[in-house]
Amino acid sequence: MVKVDLNEAVEHCIREPGHPRTVCYRMERRKGKKIAKVAIERKLLEWNYHMLRRKITFYEMKKMANRRGELVMLSGYKGH
Repeated sequence: MVKVDLNEAVEHCIREPGHPRTVCYRMERRKGKKIAKVAIERKLLEWNYHMLRRKITFYEMKKMANRRGELVMLSGYKGH
């Protein structure tokens, strides 16, 4: 069940311009489409964990991510 939901979320993220789409296309060229989708699913799970832990929205999370998808602390952020 979770796998199906993640797959649908990845499909949505790939359609929308932004960081997940860029990462997926870059990885598709190097590793293939299936591996790229699994990597994006994993990245979304990581983002979900951090969103729940910090109580922030997906759009706030997108602002905090750098080009590689790693979290970047914004100035003035007082979280764990």
